[in-house]
Amino acid sequence: MLKNWVILFSVLLRGCATVKQSCGVFERGSMNYRLCRAENGSKIYQFRYAMELYVIGDVDEARKWLIKASKDDVSYNKQDIDPNGLMSGKNISVTSSKTLEKGDEAAAYMLAKFYFEGLGVKADKKSAEYYRTSARNTVVEIEELSDRFRIHIKTKMAILRNGADENELYELYSFRISK
Repeated sequence: MLKNWVILFSVLLRGCATVKQSCGVFERGSMNYRLCRAENGSKIYQFRYAMELYVIGDVDEARKWLIKASKDDVSYNKQDIDPNGLMSGKNISVTSSKTLEKGDEAAAYMLAKFYFEGLGVKADKKSAEYYRTSARNTVVEIEELSDRFRIHIKTKMAILRNGADENELYELYSFRISK
């Protein structure tokens, strides 16, 4: 009887745990590899996978992954504090939050584009402006070549030239997606 309870308890615990799958079984750089890393919570791979879906025309699924990539991952911690500022089990509760990983700004830029242009959603200027603000100075450019797409992630920088501010784009990084 005890053995049955142990088995049941271990099955319940296993169901509650988040187990990250090993992505090493997939060829690095493949769509399956990007999906695996995205499912394991990597913001950059959630963005890269979304861009792969976008260039092949699956804007609905791309938008779902862009939303995941653009959100901050936040951890909440509930603590009981008494009036003297000491931890206690029977006093006022305070919930604090800590940002574990910032949302991807390039993903926010692409979501702004989706909402501004109505790609897979009804055009919504308010949502577009929200995501554009979240993107800060990040810009995404898509270059279509004969055999692949090249995704360029750039940032706007103000440069002082001859006494005048000029905004220029500087490439942060780029990656390719095969056709």
